[in-house]
Amino acid sequence: MGMNNCLWYISLFLPMAAAAQQDSGSAPQALHRLTIEAFGGYDSNVLGNDLVLGLYRGGTVSNEVRNNSLNRMGDVNRGGYLLQGRATYAWGDSLFGQPRWMPRISLAYTSAMGMRFAKDAYSIAFFGNAPFEETTAHLAPGELFATTFQSLSFGIEDRATASFIELSLVSGQNFNAARVSNADLYTAEDGRYLDLDLDGSFHRSDTATSSYTLGLGAAINITWCRPLHVLGASGKLSIGITDLGFIRWNASSLSISKDSSIRYDGIEVQDILDLDNLVINQASLQDSLGLGYGKGSYNTLLPFEAKGRLMLGKLRRAAHLPGMFAYEISVGQRYLPGYLPHVEVRRNFVFSGCFAGQAGVAYGGFGGWRATAGVDALFLDRYRLGVHVPNAVGLCSKRAPGKALSVRLEVAW
Repeated sequence: MGMNNCLWYISLFLPMAAAAQQDSGSAPQALHRLTIEAFGGYDSNVLGNDLVLGLYRGGTVSNEVRNNSLNRMGDVNRGGYLLQGRATYAWGDSLFGQPRWMPRISLAYTSAMGMRFAKDAYSIAFFGNAPFEETTAHLAPGELFATTFQSLSFGIEDRATASFIELSLVSGQNFNAARVSNADLYTAEDGRYLDLDLDGSFHRSDTATSSYTLGLGAAINITWCRPLHVLGASGKLSIGITDLGFIRWNASSLSISKDSSIRYDGIEVQDILDLDNLVINQASLQDSLGLGYGKGSYNTLLPFEAKGRLMLGKLRRAAHLPGMFAYEISVGQRYLPGYLPHVEVRRNFVFSGCFAGQAGVAYGGFGGWRATAGVDALFLDRYRLGVHVPNAVGLCSKRAPGKALSVRLEVAW
């Protein structure tokens, strides 16, 4: 089964039927700081890497691979991805006469998707509706949101604590949004007809315009950091929110909203039971099911992230990477369907005055329990490189769900 066909099935029946840190603190007295961050990964509590990579590469995905993911499914099935890059530059010895303040500017790219889906929706998408002959497949509830956007931000930073505030201009490239509260699909004997009870909506950005920008919006980024003491140990607390804002998409955005029962009997029996040819003409299928698009402007919230992070405890060696503590606890939530609060507990280890490692455990996001790992290196007294693996098992496994990698480079002078 090809990737395009599977993605079309998912996009039809679902609508029908830990990122890089922004706060620094590694060199708070520096007059200039350039930070480049990149994160890429996908995760799920049920979809194995062999399935996801098979769809991405195209070609045939075996029954065994499809069944492996199906057998993991229950009432709550989730998945999503995040691709993000951000470059931030802060500089100067004062701002508006305040010696602790410094201006900052950042440029970011974000592509994100989150979904929650029913087990029957997956079964229909990857195995057809033959197993549901004379029965009803329950394709809902389900929700999906995917978007790609860029942002240019200007702000003020407190040099001593690394607290900051930014205002962002946002350019939207594309989006897809679907929400289905009810979708019951009945397949008659020998596939003579389909009955679909549907209550849901689907929205997407303009598909006829080749412009790179299909919507404009605004956002705010805020991080508050403070040093503290916990049980006699030094520490630091940071609380922040990133990409809290919206995009208004242009007047050619497309929408479908349906709350009705539909009977479809226009496909021959040999086709209807494997659904293999339903994707030949998507426009005809939509028209047959009464799913014609309407046009109009549409507003969406950005997939913002709220996060709190507590760092405490001295590392055993006196000379260590600045800004690093022995323990870190973080809790974050991202505004995407299927995303659960993400909690991570991390232990930092110092191997030398300029090299450290991390190991930890995490739960939430689009997945379940995860082992995490990472390294940090300081070199030439001004460069700091960090690499973090949010899912150490998934990165190496073909069958486990999820792969992700985070890289951060900071230059201070």
